[in-house]
Amino acid sequence: MRAASATSRVLPRGRFLLALMVLGAGGTALAQAPPVTPDEFILCPVNPVLAPLPQTASAVPGTVRFSAERGSATASGDARFEGHAVATRGNQRVWADLIDYSRNTRVLDARGDLRYVSPSLDLAGDRMHYDFDTDRGIFWNDTYTLPARHGRGTARRITTEASDRTRLDGLTYTTCPVQNPSWQLHASHVVLNHDTEIGYATNAWLSFKGVPFLWTPYLSFPLTDARKSGFLAPSIARSSTSGLDLEVPYYWNIAPNFDDTFTPRLLSQRGIMALNTTRWLLPGTNGQFHLEYLPHDRQENRTRGLATLEDTTQLYSHWRITTNLEYVSDNNYYDDFGTSLRQVAQTYQTRQVTATYQVPSGSAFVSVEDEVPLDPSITGSLRPYRKLPEFGFGFAWPDYRTGLTPGLGGDVTRFEAPEQQNGLRSDVRPYLQADYGAASWNVSPRLAFDEDHYNLSGFGGAPARTLNRATPIFSLDTGLTFERYWGKNDWLTQTLEPRAYYLYVPYRDQSTIPVFDTYLPPLDMERLFSDNRFSGLDRLGDANQLSLGLTSRFLDNESGRQLFTAGIGQAFYFRNRDVTLPGESPQTQARSDFVGEVTTNLGHHLVTRVVGDYNPYTHDFDQGYVSLQYQPGPFQVFNVGYLYRRGELNQSDVSFAWPVARHWSIVGRWNYSIQDHQTLENMLGLQYDSCCWRFRIVERRFVTLNGQGNSALYLELQLKGLGSLGNRLSDFLHDDIYGYGQNPN
Repeated sequence: MRAASATSRVLPRGRFLLALMVLGAGGTALAQAPPVTPDEFILCPVNPVLAPLPQTASAVPGTVRFSAERGSATASGDARFEGHAVATRGNQRVWADLIDYSRNTRVLDARGDLRYVSPSLDLAGDRMHYDFDTDRGIFWNDTYTLPARHGRGTARRITTEASDRTRLDGLTYTTCPVQNPSWQLHASHVVLNHDTEIGYATNAWLSFKGVPFLWTPYLSFPLTDARKSGFLAPSIARSSTSGLDLEVPYYWNIAPNFDDTFTPRLLSQRGIMALNTTRWLLPGTNGQFHLEYLPHDRQENRTRGLATLEDTTQLYSHWRITTNLEYVSDNNYYDDFGTSLRQVAQTYQTRQVTATYQVPSGSAFVSVEDEVPLDPSITGSLRPYRKLPEFGFGFAWPDYRTGLTPGLGGDVTRFEAPEQQNGLRSDVRPYLQADYGAASWNVSPRLAFDEDHYNLSGFGGAPARTLNRATPIFSLDTGLTFERYWGKNDWLTQTLEPRAYYLYVPYRDQSTIPVFDTYLPPLDMERLFSDNRFSGLDRLGDANQLSLGLTSRFLDNESGRQLFTAGIGQAFYFRNRDVTLPGESPQTQARSDFVGEVTTNLGHHLVTRVVGDYNPYTHDFDQGYVSLQYQPGPFQVFNVGYLYRRGELNQSDVSFAWPVARHWSIVGRWNYSIQDHQTLENMLGLQYDSCCWRFRIVERRFVTLNGQGNSALYLELQLKGLGSLGNRLSDFLHDDIYGYGQNPN
């Protein structure tokens, strides 16, 4: 029979059940709950659905509908439903053998094969009791499933107290399947405070493969994604230079926009280091301050440390201040404490503060900068200049009716360095540019005038002096674009894009001008069509040349994807290039190297790139880069790279992450210097990935700046949906293996 519907708050709204979902999230990573990604549980069997959800909500809010095989009601308002009894309100439903409801006391009791389901929870138990006047409910002997987090567990009893507290006794939680609970979170008692959004647990511990570990008599955790003070997961590693390396971070959520992480770090062969990171996010300002301090390094018998400050502050609508300051106690700090080749290869510590003013017509900035060498071989005249300060600007005022763009750029810098010539350099460059064209062609003539002035201090017995350089610059940039459909059913568009660039800069004797920040970069496609072959303002290359380039692309008309790109270019010189850097000879060749680039993305997850610089006089490559990437999946990638620069670099790089069995995969990288016959870095690791947990072990060796070898062993045990123990190797693998974790599509 079917009983009439009743209108009342008969069923709880799942408030206490939703809190179960975040309990597991806060078990070990107590300060922040880890996110759940769609692919995280791809190896898991599908959780069985205990019962179907209602298809539609009740028409009247708060209406409860009952159905059962048998039902009865009394005049006093008591009702009983027996035999597959069901109570439904909105998207919540209760099944039981017997349901009693009293309209007068507003109490619902259900027992016998009890089942509760909502969009966020499946729950099975023995009995439930809910008093709507006191807002108190009790569930006994519950087994629950959290589909959104792939979690499940048990509770001996769940009690809701008023609207702000929930108590859970005898709790377990895991994301593992029922047949194989590899890990579980246990707690004797848990109290969830919904007003403060904080939970508390007593006698809590983790078990893995049935072995208990990480017991604590008391812990607290957040009930939402909001941050909360507490210990983060510890990390452990072993290094050949520092021995056992153990970190135990503590996170302090000072305010919604201000936090701090303090980390004691035990280095068994050196001592105890203190690390601290403070972050802030204020109106118009965000940044962080990081500090590392080792009061006594037992190996070096000295104090060592590091400090960095990064901040970006927006002042009003046009001004922005960027700060990047770094201090390292000694040149070998990164060699001893760095965890990557990228860190130990850092040759400078940067200290820079920049204020930028920006408007629609352009921008201006003032900056102070000092790059302090970490490589002990960079001394004396090799040390970079300090810029104390540098002022630069660039503005343009385009007139779209005439196609003309007048503009003005400039730079004023004070250069200072010990054992070198110091001075003040000012550069001003007004210009007028015209832009004409359509979809298939463009013509852009440009006329500029470069005026430089130097005030040089006395140096090497020579008195202070002033120097000037005034140079006109003319360039003409032209290009065409041809298109045609290509392939079956015209599925491709092929382009042919010739480009011609003429540059004229008269010769000016610059041999007496010191070199503050200028060098001659390798030739590439961008430099081929630039108005100065030098990088920096201390040399303006003389030129009377024509640069020609040709690029062709193949585009997929359906997706717009660029499948193939090939470009080649060369410059033809109508006179010698007599402007040089100190110690170099004028360039007398009539034409430049051929520069080219080919990129393919032909599908089947294979992408290749080849960049080359071919010398037509020596019939050899001056520089080149070759890369190949095969990536059929986010965690299945193979990279090969080769970098060559005559007399400077000759290196190969191989990295991969590849499955070797259903649950097993290997990761690795090998960076080798061919000219030095030396491995710069190698890394090899093994990963086991199951339904609900993942284990990684990685060994890494790299060469420091002083030529010494450093090796480290990293371990990570990740309990999916809960947190990680050991080093967070996923971040490390993303940095070391190009494309790792990225969607290849």
